[in-house]
Amino acid sequence: MALGARNLSKNPASSRRAMAIAILFAARLVSAEEAGPVHISGIYPNLAMYNSEGECGTGAVVPWAGRLWVITYGPHCVKGS
Repeated sequence: MALGARNLSKNPASSRRAMAIAILFAARLVSAEEAGPVHISGIYPNLAMYNSEGECGTGAVVPWAGRLWVITYGPHCVKGS
């Protein structure tokens, strides 16, 4: 019998508590993976673009170096953004 198994069998309450904690921890990990990114009515806050002009356009979206890059522009900024 392994050392850990022998110690757990001497105190059944402790082993049940440890098992319950392990199951809850594993369930939390699984539910976090299944949940996916946070979104509200199709809006993903972690993908939001904003500026100080009140309107923000997407200038370009480019895959580069294994990541997706985006540049914005202010449509009403006649002197550049």
